[in-house]
Amino acid sequence: MTLSNPIKWLVLASTTWLLAYPVFFLVVWLLLFQGMFAGNSAFPLSGLLSSFLFPLQCLTAILQLALLAFYLFHILRNQSASEAARIGFALAVFIMPYLGMPAYFYLFIWRDYPPRWALTPQAWSVVQATPRVRPIGLPAWIRRWLPLAIVIGIAFVATAALVAVVVSIAPVLSRVAQDGFYEPKPPEYNTLARISDMTSATYQPSTSKDFQHVSSFSEVRTWRYSKQSPIAIQGDTLIAAGYFNAQTASRTTVDLVAIDLHTGNVRWQAVAGDNYIAIDSERVYYISGRDPFAAVSIVASDINTGDLIWETPLPYETAIGVEYLALVDDTLAARTYHRGNAAFYSIEPQTGTILNSVTGSDSIVAMSRGQTIEWYGDTLVLRGQGGWTADLETERGVYDYTSGAPYILDDAVIVQNGYYTAAPVTALDRSDGHTLWRYEGRSASNLAVDGTSLFFLDDRGTLVELDLATGEVVASLPFVPQLPTDFDFANDSLLVAAQGGRLAVYFEDAEQLTLLQRIP
Repeated sequence: MTLSNPIKWLVLASTTWLLAYPVFFLVVWLLLFQGMFAGNSAFPLSGLLSSFLFPLQCLTAILQLALLAFYLFHILRNQSASEAARIGFALAVFIMPYLGMPAYFYLFIWRDYPPRWALTPQAWSVVQATPRVRPIGLPAWIRRWLPLAIVIGIAFVATAALVAVVVSIAPVLSRVAQDGFYEPKPPEYNTLARISDMTSATYQPSTSKDFQHVSSFSEVRTWRYSKQSPIAIQGDTLIAAGYFNAQTASRTTVDLVAIDLHTGNVRWQAVAGDNYIAIDSERVYYISGRDPFAAVSIVASDINTGDLIWETPLPYETAIGVEYLALVDDTLAARTYHRGNAAFYSIEPQTGTILNSVTGSDSIVAMSRGQTIEWYGDTLVLRGQGGWTADLETERGVYDYTSGAPYILDDAVIVQNGYYTAAPVTALDRSDGHTLWRYEGRSASNLAVDGTSLFFLDDRGTLVELDLATGEVVASLPFVPQLPTDFDFANDSLLVAAQGGRLAVYFEDAEQLTLLQRIP
């Protein structure tokens, strides 16, 4: 069965690609995993898999099936080949195509005269009787192996070229992945859904001489981890991480939005990897919305414009996720995890420089002033000069579970005993660990500090304000209706944010965000 030269070259190109693809695939995977383990976002794993490698794998599989059909058909029609050669090559092409196809192509398609052992006696007699025009100037061994060398050379050149293409377009694929191409694209928010008639709101603030209702919004989906709040206030801006429309979001990332407190309009938005946030007067800190299989990065953006200020990648070995993010003194504290391995990072807020890091610890919550603060759920430990230990379980006599992360101030540390339950609040002196005061009521939300006041929601849904120095109740604002006694504190978050007399109160079960103004 004789083929024309264009068909020969087409079969040669297809067979060469079948040889080159395994090498290309291995090189690309090594690059991907090397970049992933190093926390290099230039090689986004899910982005490359979705947009490049998976379609290429499908096309190569289709090409292999087409070549299998072609070679088997050619073997069946090749009457000049001996029966043993046809059976052997048919099995080789079917079982070991990466070896069988190139060998058969070289012997029976590329060469004008196959070797004697592969032909029938009749076919070999015809070959002997056929005049041959032999090229002049090339030794026989070169003429024999030159086609195979060309095939191997083309395979490696094609592999190198494709690897270079992947490396060059990887940053583009990374950017496309971040823009939501591989998962539902984040909606562009203009404003929150305002509740115009408060009589229709699930939770309504009572009339109070201490608090004035400003506005309320619905369709806000967010939640808290370790009693850290995904909402914060700075000036007339509310920063929130979550989802903010009626459509149920099913993404591995969340939306970070900056909201005008007066109008509810969204000033800017970004994509975050999770809803841990921290803010100061200039920046908002959050987790990058990167590939969920890669190492995370801590990001700082301008709080007024959302413009990126810095991004600090963390090592893959210890940072596939973050479980604590807070500003403590003049540093940004971040605790990360990966497959049972944890680490703590102390980061300089202005530049993103890592100041200190400790691997293997899941209890550190701050490294500042030459001291380390560790939290074990019922025991708070300060290590370093003037170190101390406060055993809160002994003081209470009852241990609810693992409590949320402590709130660390300049001269005090405030803790809640209870994570999945409402719990008392204890304030400890930061210098020696002795108890400053204790609130025996039941705090059910995160803690929010504003000036000399501490705010939280209790287990009945009442907003409570404590004097930060004494722990005495200064004011309270009940919401109607009260929370039921069987309220699920583990799965329905209660959140509070406060700054400059402005407060935000959030009920996850109702997806309701209410803004308040503290009346002096």
